[in-house]
Amino acid sequence: MKFKKIAAGLMLLCAVSYAQEIIVRKMKGSAYLSKDGGWQKISEGSLIEEGGSITTGDSSYVILNFSDG
Repeated sequence: MKFKKIAAGLMLLCAVSYAQEIIVRKMKGSAYLSKDGGWQKISEGSLIEEGGSITTGDSSYVILNFSDG
């Protein structure tokens, strides 16, 4: 699970450098966004802000859409 957090964080960091908006397009299971020192449950359509970090539960996944505005 630790590896998934690191990989997702790196992907978001790279994506935010180029994208203006990141939205959860599709997901299965549970996923959480690190925000303000805690974890907030996310769902399809959630906006991921710059500096966000996502973790997923067992057998879960998140597909993100990256746009340049």
